Amino acid sequence: MTRDGGFRETARHEQGHTLWEMLLVLTLLGLVAALVAPASRFVRPRADDVGLTTHDIVALLDRARLTALERGVTVELHLDPASGRAWIFALDVDSLRLVGNATIARVSAVDVLAAGPRARFVFTAAGGAFGEPITVRGVGGARRISIDTWTGGAHVSRR
Repeated sequence: MTRDGGFRETARHEQGHTLWEMLLVLTLLGLVAALVAPASRFVRPRADDVGLTTHDIVALLDRARLTALERGVTVELHLDPASGRAWIFALDVDSLRLVGNATIARVSAVDVLAAGPRARFVFTAAGGAFGEPITVRGVGGARRISIDTWTGGAHVSRR
C-alpha cells in the first residue's frame, strides 16, 4: 500500500508491440504467402497460357520436321493431348525407332483437342508433311495448329 491508501500497480501497461512480435507476425505472413502464391496460378488462369501451349506444340512440330530433313528419313510425331507427352520416331529401314520425346506445358485451364486420342504427324525427308489439325482452347481464346502438306511448316490461326 502507498501512504495515501491506494494500491500500487504491479502490472506494467504496454504501449505497443515489441520488435520480436512484429517480426514473428511478418514471418508467418511470408510463409502463408509462399504457400498460397503457387496455387493461385491455377485458380485464375492467365490469358497467355493458350499462347504458351501453342508455342510449345509448334516448336515440337518444327523439331520433328528438322529431324526428318537432317536425317533424310521419314519422321513421325505422336502427341497425347491429355497428358501433353510427345514422342518422335524415325523410320529406319522397316521399323520406327524412338529418337526423342518431350512434354508440352500443360495448364488445367487449357484444352488441347485432336481428332483422336493421339495426334499423329508424319514428316518426309523431302520436306512434306501430313497430319490432322490440333486446337488449343482456353481463356485466351482458341488457336488451330495445322501442317502445310508441301512445306511441312506449322501454321497457327486464331479461332
